[in-house]
Amino acid sequence: MANINDLRSALELLQTIDGQYVETDVEVDPNAELSGVYRYVGAGGTVSRPTREGPAMVFNNVKGHPDARVAIGVLASRKRVGYLLGEKPENLGKLLNRAVSNPIPPVVVDASKAQCQEVVHYATEEGFDIRKLIPAPTNTEEDAGPYITMGLCYASDPETKESDITIHRLCLQSKDEISMYFVPGARHLGVFREKAEAMGKPLPISISVGVDPAIEIAACFEPPTTPLGYNELGAVVSLVAVPQCIIFLILFFASTVIFPLTSDVMIADFKACGGFIMLATGFRMIKVKMFPIADMVPAMILVMPISALWVNYIMPLVS
Repeated sequence: MANINDLRSALELLQTIDGQYVETDVEVDPNAELSGVYRYVGAGGTVSRPTREGPAMVFNNVKGHPDARVAIGVLASRKRVGYLLGEKPENLGKLLNRAVSNPIPPVVVDASKAQCQEVVHYATEEGFDIRKLIPAPTNTEEDAGPYITMGLCYASDPETKESDITIHRLCLQSKDEISMYFVPGARHLGVFREKAEAMGKPLPISISVGVDPAIEIAACFEPPTTPLGYNELGAVVSLVAVPQCIIFLILFFASTVIFPLTSDVMIADFKACGGFIMLATGFRMIKVKMFPIADMVPAMILVMPISALWVNYIMPLVS
């Protein structure tokens, strides 16, 4: 499974796979233009049916937001989600079912060590405007305003203290006001909100964007799959940690069997293969040549058997 833990690492993976990523430095207006561009790109170059699968896209130059970028379409296809979760598209349902059925409670990190709130803006500050801080697109001219369409909202039940995370569309209504859409009866946070209102208390929440795609996928679950009291973050930990643990254990125990069978020549060929892939990755990163890195990775598995075959069987025949 790919080593993905946030949006940045997810995009880095997609950049190594042909047809899964594109970016532009051309200035784009977040008011209706940005979504209009991706409507064409995300459909594979057409808006006429049948549409095709297009890449995820990053806009590096957003009008009015000189220090921000916007990513769109990261989870727009099963194939792309499969790459991000390290699973075949046809097996995603089974993978998610296993994760939901075997949740692992998330670990609470001390606030002093948590990598969040490193930059803080207060609504009481002079000139504060949430619409200037966040490059949220207005998808159509008829929209109520700029929308955060992948807002991961986390809150806790004011009575039981059980927590949950769900996805909500968030509209930036004014300089210091955000509205949240609740599907009646379909979101755990809606129950938390109703309880808090009945108790005459506010409901503290956190809103996260740019998180690990596994969190975004897990947050899509609804009752009855995940009943009230089920924290989807447990499914996230299971989704990410269990496959990685299995892979690492297999590699660890397999190494004791594989290493005695290797030779100095095989090790050298393995290093050389890795060196070529590293060079190809570098060329791709600096945009000299867009090598299909993901398609080259299997060479790391094949190089040793081929090296052994060459040294032990082919070379003796020609020498």
